[in-house]
Amino acid sequence: MNNLEKYRPQLEKWGIAHLYIYGCKVAAGDAGAEFLQKLHQITQTQIYANPHPTGNPAKGGTWELKQILPCTPAKASPRPLSQGGGGIAPAPCPPAPCS
Repeated sequence: MNNLEKYRPQLEKWGIAHLYIYGCKVAAGDAGAEFLQKLHQITQTQIYANPHPTGNPAKGGTWELKQILPCTPAKASPRPLSQGGGGIAPAPCPPAPCS
């Protein structure tokens, strides 16, 4: 997480609307939540990540990312990738504000 501040000037210049992070357990636990919140604060982008292993389902992974930040109330269930959908589900808002 210390690198986020080091690279803040570059991250602020990205100018992207969505960031998809395909990494195992990037959104897992308190450390994952803190990392993604800081990244969101810097980039102001929608962040999609996985709190679980990412990759081959036969090895316990999944390619389906969840919208982590900003949080949105879940209203629709997207179709999984295996059914021709986008595989991205909105994250339900936690009890506390996201920022």
